[in-house]
Amino acid sequence: MDTESIRNALQAFSREGIARHAASLGNHLSTHQLADLLADVLSAIEESPVPRHEWPSMTELLGDDLLEKLLGVSGSSMHRYRGGARATPDHIAGRLHVVTLIVADLAGSYNDFGIRRWWEEQNGFGRPFSP
Repeated sequence: MDTESIRNALQAFSREGIARHAASLGNHLSTHQLADLLADVLSAIEESPVPRHEWPSMTELLGDDLLEKLLGVSGSSMHRYRGGARATPDHIAGRLHVVTLIVADLAGSYNDFGIRRWWEEQNGFGRPFSP
């Protein structure tokens, strides 16, 4: 990535309310300082849920049924949150963000099917009932 691309990325994160201060500094730093700043921004991203960007990709990957179970939310509420008819409550946004971070980690080792299967196995969704 070149310096201009990094500065553009910082501006995009700033527009989402993430690392606004970093974006304002981005134009006044050397390349090495900018790299250090980018590491701080990546940490801020991990701590900052942005549900309107996370809903579509997690729904596409995991599907409604699995996502409802993981987030502990009804299908009708999930549809309202995802569609923007209602703001995603903080506790649901936090859960969605954690799921998104875990999926990002899993994507390095699993394909889409493997990621869904991992969630199902971790949560007992795919296991047969045994008394």
